[in-house]
Amino acid sequence: KRIREMAQSGNAVAPEEELAWFIEDRREHVRDQLEPELAKGSVILCDRYWLSTVAYQGARGFATDEIMRNSEAEFPIPDLALIFEITADEGLARVNARGGVSEPVFEEIEFQKKVEKNFAALERGWIVRVNARPAVEVIHDDVVDRVRALGVLID
Repeated sequence: KRIREMAQSGNAVAPEEELAWFIEDRREHVRDQLEPELAKGSVILCDRYWLSTVAYQGARGFATDEIMRNSEAEFPIPDLALIFEITADEGLARVNARGGVSEPVFEEIEFQKKVEKNFAALERGWIVRVNARPAVEVIHDDVVDRVRALGVLID
């Protein structure tokens, strides 16, 4: 809640505080939602996991390799992480087209170009890149195929 309020207010906090907030948010998410579901054997799909922390807080000047190592040591590693690729310019154009509440702390072009670069540099065997430019139906089919390749049945 604090992160969302800060992002929408336009009043950024110190990068160290922002990183601490995101790490704590990840811890709560894992403890309260992911771990109980993993214990039940559930298939989990989540939007924005710790790879986002690597990319975004790396864009604030923190060492991405350190955030990555710490995250891999602390949090469950996904079987599959999809990175939907478009340029920072395209992403911000989509943000502007959607309307709604802006997040000026994160939705600034130079910052987003750093985030884009950080996401592009992420490499792990479980990271898969998806071209996010085609029609939604094409992207959907691509994602379904990649998830099914893991042996997960999707209707």
